[in-house]
Amino acid sequence: MISANQVGKAIAVHEEGVSECAHCCSHEFTKYGTTVRGQQRYKCKTCSRTFNSLTCTPLSGMKKQDK
Repeated sequence: MISANQVGKAIAVHEEGVSECAHCCSHEFTKYGTTVRGQQRYKCKTCSRTFNSLTCTPLSGMKKQDK
């Protein structure tokens, strides 16, 4: 079982590594607020879609992060 601390570390690692849009791979994006859980959101200037550090990862759809 994965502890909440390990999930937090995984999220932090992904947040530091955001360098391109998760949808179109453009390098032109801006910060666009935060999610309900406090993760940084971004908006792509090329495709106008929003994403966060967990978009397109196995952790993206997790409802219960503590599990």
